Amino acid sequence: MSEAYSQFENGFLRLKNDYVRMLSDYRRSNMQLAEDFNIFSLVGVEHLEVTTHSAILRELLDSQGSHGQGNLFFVEFLSMLADKGIIPKEDINRYSPVTFDNYACDAERAVATGRIDIIVERLDGDFPYSIIIENKVYAVDQYEQIERYWAELEKKAHIPVDRKEIIYLTPKGGLPSEDSIDSKKRKELEDMGALHYISYNTD
Repeated sequence: MSEAYSQFENGFLRLKNDYVRMLSDYRRSNMQLAEDFNIFSLVGVEHLEVTTHSAILRELLDSQGSHGQGNLFFVEFLSMLADKGIIPKEDINRYSPVTFDNYACDAERAVATGRIDIIVERLDGDFPYSIIIENKVYAVDQYEQIERYWAELEKKAHIPVDRKEIIYLTPKGGLPSEDSIDSKKRKELEDMGALHYISYNTD
């Protein structure tokens, strides 16, 4: 057996062993995280943002939703926002102080400038807020979409700026396009703490 062949065989075995180890590590991780499981893909509707993703998210975030869990999922959502520094952790209970709360939670809400994917808000009381979620899975950004969302939030003058939030939700945490909001305005909203990016994959 030639030396070159022996080196090739040893290299191949090392590669095979590395592959087996990496596959084993991946399978152990996937047993905990199920990263490849996507119920929307299984039923062939992963591209239908409005009738699947947005509708399900709205139902989960609604304390009056059919799940019967009250504000459980909304509080979990708020906790995630707090972990990312979007809202103060000490304010979570002020956003929703009771289990079966009466904040508004709508999907595809029609407004003067178009439609909002998901909006969760409380307009009265001593702690008003408005959170818009732009659920962007496969659809392209609409013209000035994020700018129009901010224009809607600005109309609610009684809500403090730090409780007006636009959450841009994508599979991997991408940014809105220049069509949706120009880079200068985007930076302005980011600096104000009004525009944030979260992903299905990591958040």
